[in-house]
Amino acid sequence: MHFSSLGACARRLALVFLACGLAPRAGAAPLHVHFDNGIDATIHRPEDLLASSIVRNGSAARLVVDSGLQYDLVTSAGDPVLPNHGDGAFHPMSVEAVAAAIGAIRLTNADLQVEVFVLPYPRRSILDSSAREGMVFLSPGVREVSDYAVHFTITHEVGHVYQYRWMSDRDAPLWHDYATRRGIADTRTYAAAGVHKNRPHEIFAEDFRYLFGGTRANYSGSIENEDLALPGDVEGLEAFVRGLCEMRATGVVARLTAAPNPFNPSTEIRVDFEAAPALPATVRVFDAQGREVRHLYAQTPGSRLLRLAWDGRAETGTPVASGVYFARLDYANRTFSAKMLLVR
Repeated sequence: MHFSSLGACARRLALVFLACGLAPRAGAAPLHVHFDNGIDATIHRPEDLLASSIVRNGSAARLVVDSGLQYDLVTSAGDPVLPNHGDGAFHPMSVEAVAAAIGAIRLTNADLQVEVFVLPYPRRSILDSSAREGMVFLSPGVREVSDYAVHFTITHEVGHVYQYRWMSDRDAPLWHDYATRRGIADTRTYAAAGVHKNRPHEIFAEDFRYLFGGTRANYSGSIENEDLALPGDVEGLEAFVRGLCEMRATGVVARLTAAPNPFNPSTEIRVDFEAAPALPATVRVFDAQGREVRHLYAQTPGSRLLRLAWDGRAETGTPVASGVYFARLDYANRTFSAKMLLVR
């Protein structure tokens, strides 16, 4: 790993901090680390957040990330909003353990930027650790937080960031593939509004932790949803999740386009391969909900250019309704998609 924001002497000092468990002085800049797994992390220490990002108004305190992102904080472990008051104090997670856990993630081309806030106090509206696009917020414990718990938590939350980066909620075909492969396609059970362990985002983050986390992140040998198969037992799941970043980070092997777009009544889906294809390719059309609409192609292309017409009809021959559709190419363990708009 590389400490990109530090000078040579400071880099050596930072390595000593990580090795010996010593905390850098208060008021220092955030810790910037580039890991060999392709993750760039900016880690905000709790003492620095207290000095620069937490605004107090009497007994009230607020974390101000920017003008559009602010959180009220719980500053007393005795606050009735907390379900457990522990030993009466807050214990922030170890910055050194956070860095070690991120470095232990077993990927090679994650191409991920993560900003980690090691909070001195929990957020009033979100008591637990959580993530959003590019950011992770780590809540303190009401007792000392073990290194195992730190590794478990940060790896799970990085899994969320990875998903936001490489499989956004707008990518219906990829989510459909993941849900089908994972056995969670029944939206009556597995939905964002369902119980925590049945939410697809949480299942994905647990899969990420289990498949790619270090030894300490996987000390339990289990995942949150005990009703699901362990990720390592699901055929093709590790390759699918790993491939989300690798198919983009290791170079483009094919380009997928559709023209005209918007279209009515038909469009041409074009696949341009970077080299003469030597493997089977599959091209399908999905609707915005991730349901397969039409199977267009499944064989090894004979040339670097593949042109396929879609007439706006389903597999049954019935014309489909106006709306957003996705052309999807599966090739060489990678997935590519192109958005299409049908306007009747």
